[in-house]
Amino acid sequence: MKPTTSSKKLIENLAGVALDTLGAPIILDLIRSWQDAKILSRKQAYDLRRVIRRLSKPPESQTNN
Repeated sequence: MKPTTSSKKLIENLAGVALDTLGAPIILDLIRSWQDAKILSRKQAYDLRRVIRRLSKPPESQTNN
């Protein structure tokens, strides 16, 4: 993990570590179960899945914002 002074970037980096530890497929299954249980709307689940997929990509394929 690279040093950063940005709180947002630090949180994204920590989320990436959690994804590496738990595995993206497990998190995606959890999001699906929340959507099936009507805890999340279709749009909310879509947004979460999009973020999970972005964070689970290797760092060299991510673009810097």
